[in-house]
Amino acid sequence: MDRTDSDNYRAKNYSDFQLTLNSVGPIIKKAREEKNISLDSLAESLKINRGYLQSIENGSYESLPEIIYVKAMIRRISEKLSIDIDLRQFSSQGIKSKKIDLQKEKKEKVAKEEKGEKKQKKEKLIKNKMAYILIPIFAFLALFLGMLTTKIVLKFILETNQKNSETIAPKTLKTLS
Repeated sequence: MDRTDSDNYRAKNYSDFQLTLNSVGPIIKKAREEKNISLDSLAESLKINRGYLQSIENGSYESLPEIIYVKAMIRRISEKLSIDIDLRQFSSQGIKSKKIDLQKEKKEKVAKEEKGEKKQKKEKLIKNKMAYILIPIFAFLALFLGMLTTKIVLKFILETNQKNSETIAPKTLKTLS
């Protein structure tokens, strides 16, 4: 799967957070496995989503919530597993940058939607203008073709009548005499 620009931007801004998570995750996983605690039972006892626990252990920050929540989860996990993890590694700067990134992504999305709506309105306006131009042209062509056809048909009828009257008149005169 290809990464989008926003994914790349997000990855660049969270590199410190990910590095810290990458160093803390294996420590938590090792401590959990040493105590023979399954991921499911740890998740159940701490009332933390199993997917979040797995993401923390794997260092996958993409599927995790705000950093402040991750810090709280790590604190609870470390207390449960009796390990010492320095939570000061997670800077508050990361929280701000994540919020800013989300706001930027939302603004970009809204801007794209507005741009799409403007484009649709413009296309609709052009179609309406085309209708105002094409309808009178087609009406004029239909009227013109109707008049032309009528003229041709009438001319044909008149010529046919004249030919018939010229051929009928001498025959009738002969029969009358």
